[in-house]
Amino acid sequence: MAEAPRPLSIKLTWAQRMRTLLLTCAVVDATDVEAVVSDFATNSERPSTVVIRMRGPSPDGAMAPAGGGPLMAQYEETLTFYDAIDPSKVFVHAAGRNVYIRLTKHKGDGGGSGGFFWPRLLKDGADQKRRRNITVDWGLWKDEDDIAEEAEEEEFASIGAFRAFTMSNGVNVNGGGDPNIVAKMLNPGV
Repeated sequence: MAEAPRPLSIKLTWAQRMRTLLLTCAVVDATDVEAVVSDFATNSERPSTVVIRMRGPSPDGAMAPAGGGPLMAQYEETLTFYDAIDPSKVFVHAAGRNVYIRLTKHKGDGGGSGGFFWPRLLKDGADQKRRRNITVDWGLWKDEDDIAEEAEEEEFASIGAFRAFTMSNGVNVNGGGDPNIVAKMLNPGV
């Protein structure tokens, strides 16, 4: 009896946000996709292990006999993350050329509200360096500085909108115009 072939490794990229991890698996036309979170305990300091499994066309382009389409292969990747993942908040979406997986980090920033950034994806940094099939997706990456800049840009955008509003209503931001225009707008009878 022939032994089942060993599952193929998945080429994946990852990015993080404060509360989530985004994984992109490069398997074309994947089916039977699952991401199973294990080693999760609510009050535990243990990191979560996620097993990602899927079926997809064989990477060598082999065809099934008698015109049955591409020969399907089993893909599998086991990841022990830096910290815990919430097993109830796993989102998987297979879309043509890639499979997208969004995982929610379990812990907040000490008080359970909000999130935090991980210094690396996997628990063992040496393991992450050895795994050449895992790379950072810099196109999706956002770190603390990016989020701070976005908040600052939103703040400046609101200031710009206020300036545009006041200028369009007769108040010259650099002086002049009717200085009581805001009071008149709030109290039209005055």
